[in-house]
Amino acid sequence: MRSAPISKLFLMLLGSTFLLVLLFSVRFTYKFAQFSTEASTHAQNLQETSALNLQLRDNLNRQINLIYQQLELIDPDFPNHFSAINFKWGEEQTLYLKLNIGTEERLTVERIKTFQSELALQALQIHNQLQSTDRANAVLRLREMKVLENTISDEFASLNSLQTKKLRAVQNQLNEAVRTTNRAIYALAAYLLLTLVAFTMLLRRRVLQPLGSLLQAANQVRQGDFSARAPEHRKDELGQLAHGFNFMAVSLAESYADLEHKVEERTKQLQDLQQQLIQSAKMSAVGRMLSGMAHELNNPLAVIMGHTELAKRRLIAANGDSSAILLMQNLHEQGDRCRKIVANLLQFARQEPPRLQAVRLNDVVEQALQLREFELKTRNIKLIRDFDSANVVFSADPNKIVQIVLNLLNNAHDAIRETDRAGMVWVRTSTEAEQVRLEFSDNGTGLREPERVFDPFYTTKAVGQGTGLGLSVCYGIVEEHHGSIRAENWEQGARFTILLPVNPPILLRQSA
Repeated sequence: MRSAPISKLFLMLLGSTFLLVLLFSVRFTYKFAQFSTEASTHAQNLQETSALNLQLRDNLNRQINLIYQQLELIDPDFPNHFSAINFKWGEEQTLYLKLNIGTEERLTVERIKTFQSELALQALQIHNQLQSTDRANAVLRLREMKVLENTISDEFASLNSLQTKKLRAVQNQLNEAVRTTNRAIYALAAYLLLTLVAFTMLLRRRVLQPLGSLLQAANQVRQGDFSARAPEHRKDELGQLAHGFNFMAVSLAESYADLEHKVEERTKQLQDLQQQLIQSAKMSAVGRMLSGMAHELNNPLAVIMGHTELAKRRLIAANGDSSAILLMQNLHEQGDRCRKIVANLLQFARQEPPRLQAVRLNDVVEQALQLREFELKTRNIKLIRDFDSANVVFSADPNKIVQIVLNLLNNAHDAIRETDRAGMVWVRTSTEAEQVRLEFSDNGTGLREPERVFDPFYTTKAVGQGTGLGLSVCYGIVEEHHGSIRAENWEQGARFTILLPVNPPILLRQSA
């Protein structure tokens, strides 16, 4: 299941919080603005109604005082004064009714107006009675007017009560608005606190913990532990980052393993090259030494062989002792053996430069195999050929290639004979890029020390059965052709692998 992106979660959380705060601010700003306008209107109406109320009461009191003054001194101009006050009182009452007032308040003002009209009528009647010297009836009517005055006062008190009630309603509305605002502020504070807690938990769970795991894996990789992996069970941005990190760690591990493999290969190549240099140095030193020894031994051997041959002929001509003849013959044979050894030493020491010509690998190998195949068959050793069908042409000295094949066949023959059983020798040819490959495998005794078989005079054969120079000669010939030869054991015996360049850069040298 794909997780929601972290950025989307944080944006939703912050966006909802911002939107809520914005709505809260707009709502209460609008509400308080509306309430302020309404309160201002109520205050203005209350101020105007209170002022008109006072003016109405004041004019009414002036009318009543004016009536009482008539008891002491009758003013002929009383009706005009009273009518002027009454007219002004009517104008103020009309202004009062035009204000934005409630129904009860309007009805109360209308009742006051009715009572005031009745009071004005009685006032004019009292004035007329006083003018006609009917003072007793005027006093009686004045008492009735007093009752009407009290009634009007009660109505004014009721009007004041309505105005006070309106003021209290505005105050209660203001108090309720303040309480509502406080509750909303508390709710908003609680929501912001919960949002902060949710934001902190989300940040810790979805960001800090994955980053901690990723940092730990990065430290392990930095310390060389390429098996470290970051958890990537989520599919959000950090999960994708962990996936990229793990891919990088796998690539680094593969690159490191490949680098180690290449280092091992280069190290092995350097070791092989060092061994080749050591082998070349040994061969060169041994060659110079053997060259001098062979030249020094040739002359004494020629004298010994000549004298033993002459002595044997004289004994035969004189019908000499047969034991003496046999002794001379043995001496001559051993001298001849020494001559062959010296000849091998000279051949090894001279290292004549190869005479290159274009030859086919299969043909030159087959030529050498036919020289020994019959003898190998008589000794119950079978040759198995596995030749490359391409039969590639390459540059080499065919005589030296034949010499390599014969020495390797001799080595396989001797190893198989030590097992006292039927044997097999596999001869394979193939082509690899710009090289030809020649491989000899046998099921003999194998190699006791494969790393030493190319050392001069190294042999595991019995005394008198080998000089230890055959494989050294092979090594020298292969080196002259700028190739390589490797000896190793396999499941059934020994294996020799020769790689020769198709076009070797042969540098002709003077024979030693």
